[in-house]
Amino acid sequence: MRILRKGKPLANASIKCAPEKFMGTDIATSVATTDASGAAGLSVPTRNPEEPRGVSPGFYRLEVTKDGESIPGKYNTETTLRVAVLDDECEVSFNLDY
Repeated sequence: MRILRKGKPLANASIKCAPEKFMGTDIATSVATTDASGAAGLSVPTRNPEEPRGVSPGFYRLEVTKDGESIPGKYNTETTLRVAVLDDECEVSFNLDY
């Protein structure tokens, strides 16, 4: 996944990938931080390092935040960003316009 702001990488942003409510409560929320290129590899926090860390297939809401930066609610608390994860190759970009 890649996050851009006005076409440029949004580095050091926190990404939360929360399952849509209709998916139930068995699907974990994934988290990541973007790197200098705006890329983030989402993973589910695990207790055991042997457990798989990817994102389960499904439909998710994305919430983007960044310390010291005011990102509009439509990208976090009232997010309009959605993604469908079909497999472990989730190659999607979002260009935030703020």
